[in-house]
Amino acid sequence: SVIVSQASFSGAGYSVSGLSLPLTLQSGQTASFNVAFSPPSAAADNVSLTITSNASNPSLVVAVSGAGVAAGALSASPTSLSFGNVPMGSSQTLQEELTNTGGTSVTVSQATFTGAGYSVTGLSLPLTLQSGQTASFNVVFSPQSAGADNLSLTIASNASNPSLATAVSGTGIATGALSASPTSLSFGNVQIGSSQTLAEKLSNTG
Repeated sequence: SVIVSQASFSGAGYSVSGLSLPLTLQSGQTASFNVAFSPPSAAADNVSLTITSNASNPSLVVAVSGAGVAAGALSASPTSLSFGNVPMGSSQTLQEELTNTGGTSVTVSQATFTGAGYSVTGLSLPLTLQSGQTASFNVVFSPQSAGADNLSLTIASNASNPSLATAVSGTGIATGALSASPTSLSFGNVQIGSSQTLAEKLSNTG
């Protein structure tokens, strides 16, 4: 018989379960257990599991390796979009990029705005981004009214940052329009051979 007294690793992140020590194994007997890997950091590990016993080989070494990878994470570039002044009835388009900066794939499920007048084109959802992969799309501003908008575009995904918000701003402006003041001119009676002058104003109210 052999008595197993210890199971230890030469590095962090690994553990043993299902192995109650000390354990006595009779001749020909087998014991099964589990080795779990919970990486403490994003890096490759090459360690060893040492089984200590009173056998003729008292330190049985098993090579163990694994690599910790960072969870998928999204980043946006640029981090904010400013459309400036856009006349009502027209639209303006700016480009945005999403990048998976993590180590696992990310699935983007939704892109929503907190206000009206904005839309997304060129982004087919759901979209899966592998580690390091980038996707480009367009954000369109079509102002519905005259005024400034300060809102956000939220990208929903299964990344470690499941709600990525990008600041979006733009101002809808009314198109140019003329007004006259006064709206009518009356000269009354003017003697032939002479002249009379009245003032008129034009204003751009748009």
